[in-house]
Amino acid sequence: MILGIIFGAVIWLLLELNKALKKPDFNVSKFILLNWLPLLTNIVCGLVIIWFREEITEVFVVTKVSSVMLGLSGQAIFKKIIGIFDKNIETKLGLNKR
Repeated sequence: MILGIIFGAVIWLLLELNKALKKPDFNVSKFILLNWLPLLTNIVCGLVIIWFREEITEVFVVTKVSSVMLGLSGQAIFKKIIGIFDKNIETKLGLNKR
């Protein structure tokens, strides 16, 4: 199950890399800078969920497939949270404008 979390997180990272490679101003160091914190946070949170899986079995059953889904969805959620506070991204609300 630990490998499922890591596998899901790496799949999401590769999907993000595939989108970033298509941009004309792609920079490897910027890509790593923007993605290492969500990747690490996602893996740590997934490991905590697996560690406490006996206590949460009534709410969520952790299986091999669900651990991969945790890795994928966790990465997406953390990237969206970081995007909320990014001043370079325009939002409909305009809360993060310079």
